[in-house]
Amino acid sequence: MKALFEKFLVHFRVFNPWVMAIVIILGSEIISAIMNTILSFVWWGEFSKDLVMIGVIDAFIVPLCLMPLVFQFAKTLRSSFDLQKMNKILEEELLHRRAVEKELRESREQLLRLSAHLQTLREKERARIAREVHDELGQSLTAIKMNLGWLKNQLSSINNTLFKKASDTVNLLDDTIRIVKRISTELRPPLLDYLGLGAAVKWQTEEFEKHSGIECTLEITPEDIVLDQPLSIDLFRILQEGLTNVAKHSRATNVKVSLKQNKKEISLIIEDNGRGFDTNNSYRPTSLGIIGIKERVEFWGGNLEIKNREKGGALLKITIPLNTEEGTDDEG
Repeated sequence: MKALFEKFLVHFRVFNPWVMAIVIILGSEIISAIMNTILSFVWWGEFSKDLVMIGVIDAFIVPLCLMPLVFQFAKTLRSSFDLQKMNKILEEELLHRRAVEKELRESREQLLRLSAHLQTLREKERARIAREVHDELGQSLTAIKMNLGWLKNQLSSINNTLFKKASDTVNLLDDTIRIVKRISTELRPPLLDYLGLGAAVKWQTEEFEKHSGIECTLEITPEDIVLDQPLSIDLFRILQEGLTNVAKHSRATNVKVSLKQNKKEISLIIEDNGRGFDTNNSYRPTSLGIIGIKERVEFWGGNLEIKNREKGGALLKITIPLNTEEGTDDEG
């Protein structure tokens, strides 16, 4: 009896609302059985053993037999309520996560636009500096060269030592003028502005081959590629970064550059016959050069692929759709 009472208390602590309901039902059944017994005594004038037995069964046995089912039902119902509560919490968490993901997407888009805007400003500043270096500094150096040339001619019949010094200075000035022109061209190739992307890519590959000693093969289809200036500049900078990586890390003897355009997209492929990427490490996603390429490509809604070639060496391929609306925005 004591064990039954303790078990009852345990169930009462866990399912107290339902236990109270069961107690009320059990009490009502007991009261109903007692009333039936009393009424039978009043009606027939004596207690009926059958009625008493039926009353006892109705009041105690049936509720006790049904009690485990009632407790199981209560447990199931409680679990259902807990599941509904948990589902509500999960739905709120899902809504919160979606809101956070939306904010992250918007933040990333803003960062991409900010990066593109900064790159545009950088390109404008490069173009301005290139013009000033070429025009102002170049003109000044040319004027100095002319004056030195006149002075050298005057010294030719007066002092051989001074004449030789003037000649050396003129030669040094020629080298300086060539350096100024090279710096100006590297800052912003005039071919990119006046003759288009194809001519600029051809010039860049020739310069790369001349300075790195790596044989460079170029394929452009079609030859007269016409693109908006912002996209042309980004493709040219991606080419520069890709060739720089080849010269620094690949140990290649040959590199192939392919630039192809159709009605839907334009693709740039740079592949070399070097040592490729470490298979355990591939390429470093934190490399500033790779990050810069990735940001430029993502801004135009393109795709970037970097992997090892089956025949050895590495491959960098970008594909940019030509129907994107990103490049039409005014970055100023």
